[in-house]
Amino acid sequence: MPHALRPDFQHARQVCQILKQLTDGHSPASAGNPERRVAESWQRSFAQHGLRPDRKLEPRYLEGPELRRRRQRLEALHRLGFEEIARLQEQLRAGGFSVLLADRDGCILHRAGDQVPDPGFRRAGLAPGADWSESAVGTNGIGTAITRRQATLIHADEHFLADNIRLSCAAAPIRAGDGELLAVLDASALNPGISPKQRERTMGLVHMAARSIENAHLLRSCREHWIIAFHARPEFVGLLQQGLLAVDGDGRIRAANASALSQLGLEFAAGVIGNSFEDLTGVSLENLVSLSGKDDGLREASFGNDPVRLRLHAPAARSTSVPSPASDALDRVLAGPEPVLQEQLGRLRRLLDRDIPLFIGGETGTGKEVLAQAVHTCSTRARQPFVALNCAAIPAELIESELFGYRPGAFTGALREGMNGKLLQADGGTLFLDEIGDMPTSLQTRLLRVLETGEVVPLGASTPRKVAFHLLSASHQDLEQAVAQGRFREDLYYRINGFSIHLPALRDRHDLAGLIGRILMEESGRDTPACLDGQAMDALIRYHWPGNVRQLRHVLRVAVALCSDDVIGLSDLPEAVRRDHVEQACSPPLDNAPERAEILAALQRQRWNVRQAAQDLGVSRNTLYRRMHRHRIPLQQRR
Repeated sequence: MPHALRPDFQHARQVCQILKQLTDGHSPASAGNPERRVAESWQRSFAQHGLRPDRKLEPRYLEGPELRRRRQRLEALHRLGFEEIARLQEQLRAGGFSVLLADRDGCILHRAGDQVPDPGFRRAGLAPGADWSESAVGTNGIGTAITRRQATLIHADEHFLADNIRLSCAAAPIRAGDGELLAVLDASALNPGISPKQRERTMGLVHMAARSIENAHLLRSCREHWIIAFHARPEFVGLLQQGLLAVDGDGRIRAANASALSQLGLEFAAGVIGNSFEDLTGVSLENLVSLSGKDDGLREASFGNDPVRLRLHAPAARSTSVPSPASDALDRVLAGPEPVLQEQLGRLRRLLDRDIPLFIGGETGTGKEVLAQAVHTCSTRARQPFVALNCAAIPAELIESELFGYRPGAFTGALREGMNGKLLQADGGTLFLDEIGDMPTSLQTRLLRVLETGEVVPLGASTPRKVAFHLLSASHQDLEQAVAQGRFREDLYYRINGFSIHLPALRDRHDLAGLIGRILMEESGRDTPACLDGQAMDALIRYHWPGNVRQLRHVLRVAVALCSDDVIGLSDLPEAVRRDHVEQACSPPLDNAPERAEILAALQRQRWNVRQAAQDLGVSRNTLYRRMHRHRIPLQQRR
């Protein structure tokens, strides 16, 4: 009985057979052949680069001066996209993916995360310094995306070399505003069994992250020009889908992002760079500048026969300073006008890198760890560890060893080699203690001593070790009340509370609609995210959100999976949201004539602009929506 061929031998034989068929004139669409993008890449790998599918993979690593030179050339882009890449790694970590940034020649320069990589990744060549151009290793995510200049998914036996059939790779090019290829963002996993749905989601997330970095690069590199942010759908202005055009003082286009090209019916940036903005759109820059903004701050215009809504950004003064590597990380906490929080974040920016302890308050799920991560990303410690410990999620008897670490043999069940605690792991970086109000009193005393002396003594040790980190802490509790009740040390409270910021509950936020749009885009994992019909959006806006942003994300994640034709309806939302929507619709009007009269008066003063009326009344827009609904005041009564 013949022995079954090993998968790598079988793959090499299959590639050779298909290459022969293609050479004989068979179409890539023939039965048994791979997709055209793969077939064409296999042909290049064989005919142009002289590779054989059974050739042994021997990753070539650049090291020393050459790797440093390449990294320096891409340093500004890496700093700009650092937060986006780290977020992508977090989104894909559960699937076993490693997020990589390669230069335009296919050399991997950076790997996301500071954890020790799986040795298998280095053996597979998925580590900084490795060459993943098509000429070096044949068909693969990074090299084929470079050649095609398109986002490319290469999974398992779509690779050319048999040694690479264990890999699943999703890669997307990162371009400058003039179309020049800058780099490639890639997510690779050593798992050929990844499902088609997960591969599609991964490709969508990688593509979105690359687009986000492209937009950030355009905005940074074209600060001396006029920036026109536009879209036919006004809710997309300010989000990833917005078109971006950079126009100089002479009215010439100097940069365009992918969305702008798509909306203008263009395929390549080269066809528009240097051309007159007025010739392309039929409207002059001067006319755009003269337009007045509407209630939402956007201007209305037409590019050719297509109506658009847009926002203009005037040229910035020339500066030789380099912006913060992730200056937008704190901006991501917001998704629209949120005056109080915006003012707090403005003050927080001025305190970055001053080693002032930050305390973050807010209900569970409001995004305290997201803000802490943003503070770390925007600081000069961004390249150093960000270490988080949830004091409420670990049993009291284990917090001490988790926080302070221990020496070998310190207690029964300890690891033989000992363990560095969170305090030592965070040395040089940022330590985030979530739900610090749940920390046992005995540990509060030990933590206070560390903060005062800058020294840590692990369990079982007698010699202190120096440590320095930026301390961020958070709690949903009222710590002042905890101090008054004797549950929290007063001296520790003042030590951790150098500056405090409070994250509002989702039900009180003015930017809820923007947050819904952003999270929906992230959870859709595609260029065109799912959308909400009117009833679904109304239900989400009016819901009271006891679980805050965390609950909203989970609701939208499930809704995206359940919806048909990428349209989320009321039936796709959880029962609690639907029930609340029905109850509000069926509840009798409030018997509170003075409040109803006050709301009507504010709306009339502000000409039925709900946002401005909410500011007039001193409440959030969402609160005003709910009160209008209960008082049977229609949303549209413009005159």
